[in-house]
Amino acid sequence: MKNKDFTAIVPEHCTGKEIEACASVTLDTLGDASIAYRHARERLFDINNWHRIAGTISARFQLLDASGKQVDRSPHEADFIRVDIPGPGIKQAMVTTG
Repeated sequence: MKNKDFTAIVPEHCTGKEIEACASVTLDTLGDASIAYRHARERLFDINNWHRIAGTISARFQLLDASGKQVDRSPHEADFIRVDIPGPGIKQAMVTTG
């Protein structure tokens, strides 16, 4: 299968800001930590439902296979994530045809 080059479809970053976010939890037992880890892993791999965690006005996320077809499973190597950000967008991101 030939690899696709999608780098040209992403507009150059011109405005905005960068943020780094992190969180940590200290649990009492190794068993509690194991349960919390499994729960976090399940949520991380459930890409099609990230919007439920982030809230109703957040972006929508879709897991796509290597050919661009939406799939409902855990991610695999060579998969893509489509991000649909609400709002009118910015001028630099507008694509016109014709």
